[in-house]
Amino acid sequence: MSLKSKLTRVLLLTFLLAAGGHYVIQRFVMMPGFLRLEEEEAHEDLQRCRFAIDRELALLDVLCQEWAARPADPLAVGADGQRFIDAALSRQTFQAARLNAVFFFNREGQVLRGDVRVDHLPTSVFLPEFSPQRLSPRHPLLAHLAPGSSIKCLMTTAMGPMLVASRPLAPAPGSVVSSGTLVLGRFLDHRAIQALAAQTRVNLRLWASDDPGLDEEGRTALARFTDGSDAVLMPMDDLTLRAYAGYAGLDGAPAVLMRIDMPRTLLGSARSVTRFASLTLLAAGMLHMLILGGLLNRGVVAPLMRLCRSVASISGGEDLSRRLRMRRRDEIGLLAFEFDHLMQRLEGIHDRLHHAAMHDELTGLPNRAWVVERLKVCMERTRRDPTFTFGLLFLDVDKFKGVNDTLGHDAGDDLLRQIAERLRECVRATDAVARSPQGPEDWLAFPPEMRVGAAAPWEHDDIKAPHAASHRHAAGSGEGVNLREGIRAHQTADPGNGAEDPEDGSACVARLGGDEFLIVLEELGSEADARQVAQRVRESLARPFMLGSTTVRSGASVGLVINTPYTTADEMLRAADAAMYRAKSLAKPHAIGPAGAVSNV
Repeated sequence: MSLKSKLTRVLLLTFLLAAGGHYVIQRFVMMPGFLRLEEEEAHEDLQRCRFAIDRELALLDVLCQEWAARPADPLAVGADGQRFIDAALSRQTFQAARLNAVFFFNREGQVLRGDVRVDHLPTSVFLPEFSPQRLSPRHPLLAHLAPGSSIKCLMTTAMGPMLVASRPLAPAPGSVVSSGTLVLGRFLDHRAIQALAAQTRVNLRLWASDDPGLDEEGRTALARFTDGSDAVLMPMDDLTLRAYAGYAGLDGAPAVLMRIDMPRTLLGSARSVTRFASLTLLAAGMLHMLILGGLLNRGVVAPLMRLCRSVASISGGEDLSRRLRMRRRDEIGLLAFEFDHLMQRLEGIHDRLHHAAMHDELTGLPNRAWVVERLKVCMERTRRDPTFTFGLLFLDVDKFKGVNDTLGHDAGDDLLRQIAERLRECVRATDAVARSPQGPEDWLAFPPEMRVGAAAPWEHDDIKAPHAASHRHAAGSGEGVNLREGIRAHQTADPGNGAEDPEDGSACVARLGGDEFLIVLEELGSEADARQVAQRVRESLARPFMLGSTTVRSGASVGLVINTPYTTADEMLRAADAAMYRAKSLAKPHAIGPAGAVSNV
């Protein structure tokens, strides 16, 4: 897997982890918190409804206290007491005080005077809860233990829930004992419930605990109150939360069931906020991933890919001169700089190793491997251009073993170096060769002492001179051919030949090993061109050599072959070697096979 893919996966995984963490926080931290706030708000609304009922009871108790604290005993026989009771039980008093029930009880719990009225009815109504059969001296509304005691509660009646307040009447003059009890009642009817809802700013509904019209949902909530629950919350949907609460009566059991329908504005706001936060996180995460990915790709991945491509190209054998040249001041820039420096050193080492592999260490001339590669290039050119002709000279130095034996190996090494330098000079020389087929002899190609009475170098039992390839040396006449310029022209025209072209002239001269040398001749016009170079080489090597203070004379046996019809470099080398040994065995200056002879040419 590439580094870019890994970084992309890491960034994507980081983004997914952040998104997952955000979801977990929203799902298990934020949303439960908002739900708790919503529940607390519902509890507060229910508590406000309770406080509103308590306030109504407190107002009713204040009115009951005012009526029960009159200085004269309203139950005593007399005009004042009767007028007070008549006024209290009048229709105008019920309407003005918004009362629905007024009862006067004596000390024994008997109803002396009382009445129950409803606004929409012109006459009194019967309420079983205030009948003599229901009220007894031990009834909770009549159980006052002290003159200033107060009892207020919410009780259920046959006509609906009623707020009830009870106070003991003021004692008669000269007495400390209360003469009875005053009970005031007010129904929690639809108008009263609307007033409570307006006070608490909630959607409030009330039912008596024994109301037969209570639905199954209300009965379920009422049953949970009997189990000790303070409030029951029932989410209806995403828009409404329904909350139930009970209000205890005299016996402590829920006397009425309260229900409020609360809009879930807090939950809606919470979801809007979390949705906006999620979208913001998504956008920020994508932007962060794109920016960070782009920076990593440009600052890390791309330079590393360039470095990897350079390393791959080097390992694949491509040009070692490639350089990164990154202008950076960070660690990657330092790495690229060190890599360029390493490549520069590696290129130098490679060049030295290649030079050492393709050249002779003693003379500095190319070796056999270089010659083989050069011959392959020339043969490939011959296949493309059949008119291209090249040759190979194989030289063996005479008397070299004697120099080593008499003067030592150092002198022999010095001799080889001087021979290499003379061979370079021979290759550098400019030859003008005229193409003039005037006979089989080429006398000017040999020293003067070999001309008179000497057999032509190619006269042998099985070797005949090629009549069509004879040449005669004639300066300033005929069509001239510069061998060195032809070689350089070929190397310039074919730069990818894989051979070197040093400026010291060693491109055509090579050392095979020991006292053997090779010369590759390119752009030949005929065999006579090659024979002329071979003769010049022999003449150069025939001159004395100075080895310290000793003068040494040497020479060389030369074998010459032309490329036709060889197909491999090894064949051509074997043929040149055989021609050299033939020249040595026959004591000839040089030997060449006839054109077309596979064994010698």
